[in-house]
Amino acid sequence: GEVEDYTIVITGCSVTPTVDAGTDVTICSGDASNLAATASFLSGNVSGSVSPAASIPDNNTTGVSSAISIASCADALDLLSVTVNITHTFTADLDIYLYDPSGNPIVLSSDNGGSGNNYVNTVFQTGGTAITSGTAPFTGTYAPEQAFSTFLRGAANGTWTLKVVDDMGGDIGTLDEWSLVFTSSCGDLTYDWTPATGLSATNITNPVATPTTSTTYTFEGTATGCSSTNDVIITVNEAATASAGVDASICEESTFTASGSRSGSASSSTWTTTGTGTFDDATIVGATYTPSSADITAGSVTLTITTDDPAGPCPAATDAMTLTINAIATASAGVDGEICYGSNYLLAGVRGGSASSSTWTTAGDGTFNDATLLAATYTPGTADIAATTAVLTFTTNDPDGGGPCTAASDAMTLTINSMAYTQDFETGSTSMSFTTQSQSLATIDANSANASAYGLRLGGGTTTGWSSAYSTGAIAFANSPTHVASASSEFCASIDPYLTLTFDKKQTYTFSAQYSWFRLTVDGVPVPDINGNTYISATNGTTCGVWESMTYDLFAYANTSFTLAWEACNKYAAGNAGCDSDNVYIDNIVLVESTVQQAPSTPGDITGFALPNAGSQESYTIDAVANAASYTWSVPAGWTLDEGQGTTSIVATTNSVDGNVTVYTTNAAGNSGTRTLAVTTIEAITTFPDISAFANEVQHSTTASNSGFTFVETGWRNYTTDDGDWRADKGGTGSSGTGPGDGSSSGQPDHNPGTSSGYYLFVESSSPNSPSKTFYLWTPPYNLSALSTPICTFWYSMYGGAGMGTLSVQVSVDHGKTWSADLNYTLSDRNATNVTGNQGTNWLQGFIDLSPYTSATALVIRFTAVTGSSFDGDIALDDVQVMDLSVTPATVDGDVILSDDLFSTSGSNVTITGSSATTITSNGYGFSIIQVNNSNGVTLADDLTTEMLALLDGIITTGSNILVVDNTLWSSVTAGHSGSFVNGTLRRNIAANTSTYGFPIGLGTTATDYFKAD
Repeated sequence: GEVEDYTIVITGCSVTPTVDAGTDVTICSGDASNLAATASFLSGNVSGSVSPAASIPDNNTTGVSSAISIASCADALDLLSVTVNITHTFTADLDIYLYDPSGNPIVLSSDNGGSGNNYVNTVFQTGGTAITSGTAPFTGTYAPEQAFSTFLRGAANGTWTLKVVDDMGGDIGTLDEWSLVFTSSCGDLTYDWTPATGLSATNITNPVATPTTSTTYTFEGTATGCSSTNDVIITVNEAATASAGVDASICEESTFTASGSRSGSASSSTWTTTGTGTFDDATIVGATYTPSSADITAGSVTLTITTDDPAGPCPAATDAMTLTINAIATASAGVDGEICYGSNYLLAGVRGGSASSSTWTTAGDGTFNDATLLAATYTPGTADIAATTAVLTFTTNDPDGGGPCTAASDAMTLTINSMAYTQDFETGSTSMSFTTQSQSLATIDANSANASAYGLRLGGGTTTGWSSAYSTGAIAFANSPTHVASASSEFCASIDPYLTLTFDKKQTYTFSAQYSWFRLTVDGVPVPDINGNTYISATNGTTCGVWESMTYDLFAYANTSFTLAWEACNKYAAGNAGCDSDNVYIDNIVLVESTVQQAPSTPGDITGFALPNAGSQESYTIDAVANAASYTWSVPAGWTLDEGQGTTSIVATTNSVDGNVTVYTTNAAGNSGTRTLAVTTIEAITTFPDISAFANEVQHSTTASNSGFTFVETGWRNYTTDDGDWRADKGGTGSSGTGPGDGSSSGQPDHNPGTSSGYYLFVESSSPNSPSKTFYLWTPPYNLSALSTPICTFWYSMYGGAGMGTLSVQVSVDHGKTWSADLNYTLSDRNATNVTGNQGTNWLQGFIDLSPYTSATALVIRFTAVTGSSFDGDIALDDVQVMDLSVTPATVDGDVILSDDLFSTSGSNVTITGSSATTITSNGYGFSIIQVNNSNGVTLADDLTTEMLALLDGIITTGSNILVVDNTLWSSVTAGHSGSFVNGTLRRNIAANTSTYGFPIGLGTTATDYFKAD
């Protein structure tokens, strides 16, 4: 037949798109979800090839590269295959790399095929045989060593590069040709979403969906007339809701009940706070909140209600409200107050919180200068004064009007006191303030009354804290503060100018009247009664005491307020009032003011030297007496009152007459009683030698705190301005381990005659006389004007422990007004001006050169002891002698260092004694007369010259030195003892005469031991 032409029409889809609407999601109502659909279709492959015929460099890591550019499709999806043809005789040398347009490489083959030749039509494709298992020439399909998926999926457009490297030598080759193939979806796609409800767009792959209910969305992709669809479901869950309620205010110190709510998918909730307050139950919507102090200070907090987190994507719901805490108004009228009648009172109101104003009111009839002031001044009215009290009220404004807070109010009581005061204790109680210590008491009881029901008792305790029977009340109060009891009261200023205090007092004691002391103080200062007595002890012989009336003139304290204190320092208390305790009893106190002046009270004790030198100028003083207009003094006959008559202090010049210094005071009402100080003048000693051995002294108390000691030895005196007194003693001081001898408290000798019955003077260093307390001892005045070589020798003991102090000596030529520097008194150390520390058990000699003071007519020597750190530092003194060395021989005990011509003065006669060997260092100075009477011997430290030498006992050892007797009389050397001679070199000056010169030398055994030296 005949062949005809046919037209073939192919209908239907050429390629069906592939679509994916994305993953189903669940959202919370009101939220949005971003849809993410995908669509694609295949329209053929894209390929590229090149035949570079490029040589592969041998053993070169740079290798050879060849490129293929792909530009036909912007939507290429995946690399499908790579085909290579390579000529090379040793394929194991080759590494083949493929680089994508971004420069990312993968390894197709590395060092495979051993010694085989060539890659021929080798196709690298996913799913092929592993290239590492193949053999050259690798014809066929092989999987690359690194997968194509290493490249990110994306557009294929760009330059792809094949790189071949020969990394071993010996073989060469050629990259003949290579190609690559991509799968592609080139072409146009259109999109459509249904329904459109809740979508931001319907013609894109990724619209935003905000459905209000659960919705199924269908995604349709169309290409080349063919369509595909896919569904995605968005499930919408109901949201949780919460409400904290509206903002609110409360007043400080109140609580707040919340008005919260929750709904929707919420099933529970919890309250929280930005502050530090607390909820009674934070899980209920109507919880009660209690603010903390920090919340109140801050002024507000935020309260937040938060629901639970429902199942699914919906979060917990939260809401907050502000709770404002208004500051409460506060008011303080201040503490209760007291004033004296006739006075005004300055108030001290304080308002706080939210209060901005305030007002004072009174329940009495007084007035305020300005009732709106915090510090208003109140003047009591007549009714207030009559009632003695007024209640004053302080009220603030309402701080927030109709708000939750209200006005605040407070009141204080003002007491109006009068000056007049009477206290008879008959109620069994008192408004007085009691102050007691560990060893004292203050109480009101029936046994303390003076013919009435009740009285005041101030008692003691035990021996703890009590040193001794104190000689003065001032010492008792100062040294035993734990035994002090006080009853005090405050008093208003008087209107009238004169004040008189009276009361009844009785004192009982146990073993000593000085175990009970009384004083009255005004503002803490002890004051005397009208008889001038400031400190009053119990009366000896009346252990049960006698009631007496006490009167004090308090004129000096008129028109001012003050505090009176009745104070006692007592040792023992048996627990009850009566004769078996040390007590002070007070009753019937009356303080009155008056316009009528009283005669002044008797002055207190006169302060001044009771043992002055004859011819000295002395000062005598009393404390000022209240209400006194003038003072009248008298002095012993023959004295002159130089200045101060009419005042509290005089200056007088003494003579040799003893007597009294007296003073009384005067005012318009009359004269006071007279105060007297007995004085004894000390005349200068003119007869020498003068020896004070203290042999006739009487035993003084060894109680450390006692003082006021005087001496039998004429002219020896304690001075009143130091810390205590020297005292007479014998047999050993009261403290063990210190004092003369071995420090025992008995059986210890004085210096001379060296018996336990011999007296000496000493300083007791037990408390309160240590540490570092100063004790002055004055000698009589000495008239040295007739002496050519005056000296003073004395003996001292300083045996003790680590608490030993210091002994020094000074002199005065003007009756003690000025004193010299410390003088040397140690012949063994001519530079020393004092001796300090333990000096051993022996009495030691002191030697003072007084030759610089030959013009003095009243030279006083002062021995100054300063105690050390403890009780074991007793310092003793004995056998003080002042003499003329040129007239009276002096005995020297101990080593001698000469530093001047004192001992070489014509007529000076010195005897060397000692309980041990004596060393003499001349330093170029010498003696006029030296007598050796030391059985332990004398040693010369250097050459020694003397006018006369007497050997009574002991050997003089010269060593390499020379003893020179330069008087030419044959009798200038005498020896009266067979055991006393010179062991060494003796030089004598000889004059022409017929007498025999003696050389008492010895210790040699042959005649050759003795020879004339010069």
